[in-house]
Amino acid sequence: MTASRLYVYHNCLASSLAR
Repeated sequence: MTASRLYVYHNCLASSLAR
């Protein structure tokens, strides 16, 4: 798993939680 993939995944998760 690349760092960019992890960043995108974390960003998506954070966005969902931030909602």
